[in-house]
Amino acid sequence: MLKRLLAVAVLGLAGCDRPVVPPPPPLPVDAGCVNAATQPSPLRRLTRFEYDATTAQLLNDPSAPARAFPPDEESQGFDNFADTQIVSPLLAEGYLAAAETLADKVDALKLAGCDATAEATCLPKLLEGFGRRAFRRPLTPDEAARLTATFTELRAEDDLGTALRGVIALVLQSPQFLYRFESDPLTPYELASRLSYFLWGSAPDDALLDAAANGPFDVEAQARRMLGDPKAREVVRRFHLQWLGVANLPSRTKEEPAFAGLAPAMVEETARMAEWTVFDGNGDARRLFDGRTTFLNGSLAAHYGLVGFDGEDFVKADTERTARVGVLTQGSVLSAWSKYDQSSPVLRGKLVRERFLCTTPPPPPGNIVTMLGTVDAGTTRARFAAHVTDPSCNGCHQLMDPIGFGLERYDATGKYRPTENGVTVNTKGEVILGGDLDGNFDGALELSSRLANSRDVKNCLARQWFRFAFGRAETAGDGCSVQQAQAAFEKSGWNTRELLLALTQTDAFRRSVR
Repeated sequence: MLKRLLAVAVLGLAGCDRPVVPPPPPLPVDAGCVNAATQPSPLRRLTRFEYDATTAQLLNDPSAPARAFPPDEESQGFDNFADTQIVSPLLAEGYLAAAETLADKVDALKLAGCDATAEATCLPKLLEGFGRRAFRRPLTPDEAARLTATFTELRAEDDLGTALRGVIALVLQSPQFLYRFESDPLTPYELASRLSYFLWGSAPDDALLDAAANGPFDVEAQARRMLGDPKAREVVRRFHLQWLGVANLPSRTKEEPAFAGLAPAMVEETARMAEWTVFDGNGDARRLFDGRTTFLNGSLAAHYGLVGFDGEDFVKADTERTARVGVLTQGSVLSAWSKYDQSSPVLRGKLVRERFLCTTPPPPPGNIVTMLGTVDAGTTRARFAAHVTDPSCNGCHQLMDPIGFGLERYDATGKYRPTENGVTVNTKGEVILGGDLDGNFDGALELSSRLANSRDVKNCLARQWFRFAFGRAETAGDGCSVQQAQAAFEKSGWNTRELLLALTQTDAFRRSVR
């Protein structure tokens, strides 16, 4: 009976596919900040991370069943963009299996807050408590009636606990749980849900839901409270790993045999450094680029050529007077933006262009020749000289290669190398058409300092947080909201926590347009 009921819910979800749309055009300059937010709010479903965080919160079950779901597709580096959130038949089957498994493990009477001697109170209590938390709002009379009918049907064949677990499983399969529906204007409950999935990656807690019910709903006060919760730290870690393109590094392979064992530690270093910078340092986003505080264990420190570190536990480390500064010289970033067997000035320049300057170079022509010589002779810089001299390559590669040349003293796994194949590595680089980042530089340390001091780079970081928060790229209609957040970010001394708060105060965050 339960499998049949859930299969119906799954079939309903399989029809929710939406076409992938091209990225929006760049924002126009709007010095007066007079345009209103007009971008329609996309229908967003829970990502794998959000599904696991939400079910852990609802059921006190940390089993993370969504790890068995198909991977979430990425758009512009992030896995939460609405236009990629298609429900495939395989994902629908995963929802069914996860709902059944989670519900089977639940002490349903305890979750409902009742006992068998007062059976008549069990379902109403379950719908009022668990139902409200799962749907992120009180159930409508029609929803309650449908679940009551399901309970009655199941209770005729099974005991009380089994019937309640059937309702729980059906709730976990419902679109109201799996998707974040929004109206125009946003209700306080919908605003609470936006806030919780932005800052926590999970459902609103009872305090948020109560605030939405009782009003007035103070977004800033709730956001400040939420940033003090450990769940906010995990979201900050996830943002930085996706923004920097290193989240999936452990699945990559390299010619270097030790890389497989080092990759998880590289990712952990980046996550810890970002978390510390935002929450335990002074919050200054500039330290992401030129900071000398990181976190290392013995094996990663040895890979970097640093001494005094033992064991696999991570410890806070000062990298002053070393070749390591900020995220750009971390093994995770250098490895993710390299090839299997060699560094890549193109990919590393692309990282700076796309992730730090929010500009996307045009795609290469279809007739491009990618063979640039063997990696066992000369330097990578010399092999890539063809990109500068070939007219079919020069237009794009002059935007990327000269940036990546400055990072050539780090190999495909981020190991420091003053020479390559016996030849001294030349680290002179240049940024062109990069706004206030334009100019010549020499090496990773100087480039990192330039990034830290670039207003354009920090404004791009604000835009990247906007994309992560809204699950879409910014459009012309978001100009005022983006500028408002960027201005607050700058006024705070580039404090990331204040940027997150500022995003929740924008028109784009508080409004829903259909």
